[in-house]
Amino acid sequence: TGFKYRPSSNSNTLTTLPNHLRDGDFSQLLGDQLMAENPNNPGEMLPLFDAAGRPIRQGQIYDPHSTRSVVGPDGRTYQIRDPLAGNIISPNDPRISAVSKQIVPLFPMATSDALFNNITRLTREQINQEKFVIKLDQLVGSRHAFSGSYFRGINDFSNNGTLNELNAEQRASPSHQFRVNHTFTATPRMVNAMTFGFLRDQGITGPAVPAPPLSSLGIEGISLPPGAAWPMINVIGQNSIGGGTLVKNTQNRFIVTDTLNWSLGAHNLKLGGEFRRLQRNEVPGSAGAFDFRPPQTGLSGLGFINTASGPVAVSIPNGATGHSVASLLFGAVE
Repeated sequence: TGFKYRPSSNSNTLTTLPNHLRDGDFSQLLGDQLMAENPNNPGEMLPLFDAAGRPIRQGQIYDPHSTRSVVGPDGRTYQIRDPLAGNIISPNDPRISAVSKQIVPLFPMATSDALFNNITRLTREQINQEKFVIKLDQLVGSRHAFSGSYFRGINDFSNNGTLNELNAEQRASPSHQFRVNHTFTATPRMVNAMTFGFLRDQGITGPAVPAPPLSSLGIEGISLPPGAAWPMINVIGQNSIGGGTLVKNTQNRFIVTDTLNWSLGAHNLKLGGEFRRLQRNEVPGSAGAFDFRPPQTGLSGLGFINTASGPVAVSIPNGATGHSVASLLFGAVE
């Protein structure tokens, strides 16, 4: 028997890299200078500056390669970065990662100018199931009876991924079962029954599109096993590409039973035993992940506000600067 299931495709609204951001143009994100509360006068909001005296603006992208230490207005040492002029990363900027140049085109183009929910895609799943059974019964003379059966089952699942097929998954769960019975009638009062069974279940989960050698993407020093999934490229705020696992497991079960029934007058004697063995082999695997977050191209730590009593160090708001797509372009992985 066989069974095939094709559920309706789902039209999902997803988020890919915004087109202007993947081209390095973050100018639309650049806002006003950040304000911070004066700890010496609660309720008073003052402009925020970095330790070098430069304004810190909402959405400002900073060059991660320019990280350095300077002496702040309070005489202490602080780390700063240089803001990008116009909040733009030029396509010809030598600081753009060679690996990122290979990765960015793998993200589908957005179909709108929105920062989020900027692409729709039909996602689908497929399920295939098959079952095959054969049975056999045979009498050999008046003393031997044989019977046996064989079962094969297939249960396959696949999908076409989220943004694209780089994180599409396929699973296969084949099963085989074999059983043989032998009944031997030694005498009308003595009957021996012996059974041998073997079951083999497998589970294979892997990518629909195996990853290429990482060296082809410019990633050196690490490698993936054959057939492994793409590493997950996780750009915070966007749907990721890649990811998944390559897992193979095989489970074998052996069963042998033997039972002797012996009638002794008014008594019935039953002797026998059973042997079972379970064997499981498993090969787990993961392709890992690369996370890109705003702090890698932002400015964190302490900034300064100028109060009536002089400069005061205050915390720079988390997430106020930097962008995960900028971190991807610079190859500034978390």
